[in-house]
Amino acid sequence: MASASIPISRWCCLAFLLGLASVLLGLVSIVSLEVDLQALTVALSILALLIGVAALRQIKRRTPFIRGRSLARWGIGLVVAFWLLAPAHQPFRARLHDAAARTYATNYMMQIVLAMHNYHDTHKHLPSPAICDPDGKPLLSWRVAILPFIEEQKLYDRFKLDEQWDSPHNIKLLPEMPVIYGVPPGAVVIAEPGTTFCQVIVGPGAAFETGRELRMPGDFPDGMSNTILVVHGGRAVPWTKPEDLTYDPKGPLPDMGGMFPGTRSFWDLGFARPKLMIVGLGDASVRSVNLDRISEPSLRHAITRNGGEAFTSDW
Repeated sequence: MASASIPISRWCCLAFLLGLASVLLGLVSIVSLEVDLQALTVALSILALLIGVAALRQIKRRTPFIRGRSLARWGIGLVVAFWLLAPAHQPFRARLHDAAARTYATNYMMQIVLAMHNYHDTHKHLPSPAICDPDGKPLLSWRVAILPFIEEQKLYDRFKLDEQWDSPHNIKLLPEMPVIYGVPPGAVVIAEPGTTFCQVIVGPGAAFETGRELRMPGDFPDGMSNTILVVHGGRAVPWTKPEDLTYDPKGPLPDMGGMFPGTRSFWDLGFARPKLMIVGLGDASVRSVNLDRISEPSLRHAITRNGGEAFTSDW
């Protein structure tokens, strides 16, 4: 019987196509920032293996009356090769996503510190840590106060500035958090909707003090480029809530760096990701700080605006 007249098993073709599709989808899942396709990749891989094995058994029973053994083997081989190399994908995927997330976070932070500068230009002082009532009770966050300077004037106008962040009216606006306060695509952390890691540090000598309206550069004798304005806190907080990091010169440092906590999993194959913090400085520049390497004195120097300290090489 001529080889051309022997039919090719449809199951073998399907096994090959599913194997190829699972590998291509797996590669997309490695580089994708918005959608996690790993579950679908696993499902297609299992299906390709099952159909491939069944097709080979079918051919074994019906040989020489059916062809396609090589297609089924290719389908199975693609799936097996992809998953044997899966551990090597993880460090690459992690670094690719981390790099993209840091780029997003840096751009977001840049917009926030520029908004603070524009607020300062308009009001002749930095925003207070909180919008307060006449008795000094905190009602809403500085994140609400700078809304007009991040092109969110309409959202700002909808707030009742004389009510608390969780009043029946204001709480309805919590889900409408601007994207620049959110977790960027590709980040390994997940925050509750309406919460943000973007916070200021409030305390004696810091860029923000309760009850004071600080001016730049007069109130920053250490230099604008040497003082932190905005950081990523250790945990996310409701973006409209007047809640930030508290700095005590004699106490422990506040918890920071929650957006990029670092990992040391088995799949990193020795390439551990450091704990990082994106900071916005007083001169409107943005930088990434490795919290695994920076010393506590250097971090305190960067938090304070008037300490007169000299920075060490780890800053």
